[in-house]
Amino acid sequence: MNKKQLKEIEKKLGLDLKKNSDQVFLIDERVAKRQVEYAEISGEDLVLEVGAGTGTLTNHITKRTREKNLTVIEKDPRLVDLLKDRFGEHIKVKLANALEVEFNDFNKIISNLPYSISSEITFKFLDYEFDLAILMYQKEFAERMVAEPEDEMYGRLSVMIELLSDAEIKEIVPQTAFYPRPRVKSAIVQLTPNKTKYNVTNLGFFKRFIKAIFTQRRKKIKNSIINTRHIYENEYNGISKNKREIKKSLPKTEFDLDKRPEDFNTAELVRLSNQFYDELYK
Repeated sequence: MNKKQLKEIEKKLGLDLKKNSDQVFLIDERVAKRQVEYAEISGEDLVLEVGAGTGTLTNHITKRTREKNLTVIEKDPRLVDLLKDRFGEHIKVKLANALEVEFNDFNKIISNLPYSISSEITFKFLDYEFDLAILMYQKEFAERMVAEPEDEMYGRLSVMIELLSDAEIKEIVPQTAFYPRPRVKSAIVQLTPNKTKYNVTNLGFFKRFIKAIFTQRRKKIKNSIINTRHIYENEYNGISKNKREIKKSLPKTEFDLDKRPEDFNTAELVRLSNQFYDELYK
């Protein structure tokens, strides 16, 4: 679908795209084709697409999937009607907010995501079991996903993505591939769930621990831990720790706690979190 066709649809459906900066549509068919190629879809795959828009990516997915093996979630009823008219019985279309519904029967995800929900929807995907996801993000967000320690982009997102998956940027996509043209470049990311790389004692505690230290990322990790006692509420009995108890519970560790969070890789943060959890709740 080219820019001219999309403008016609915009007028016909009453879409006001320029006033909704989060709603941009892919118009470069070559990019859509490569996204599907990255996913290596076979006839047996059950594919999920979130935010199908006018169906540019959908069209290329249907060329690789069997009838009804593609489920599309779209929250704009006008676009749902358009997708049903365009693809008929070949796909299953669900009118819904992807953050508010359960996903059923899929093993691959291919989506050009609404960028405002990038983090929320990514971690929702990772709550499920699937083989592979090919996802479009803003370039900066994608770079944060794959950032390494000591990189200025490295942070909470980088650690959690590394903890739960293997992520790889497949290509950078220019603004000209979309209408309306966004202000920044985008990136296609391949995400493969891998939840057995690290042995986390308590995932809920680890998430709170990572949030605490990266909220104060310029501080020494020791001070970040001590100054965020509300993070360390015991999820089993509701008991929270005061600053004195937390300071006393700082683990005897091989790590230098005078370093900043950005100096630690994911494996080291997992070990430190496990040690601290054991000291707090032994």
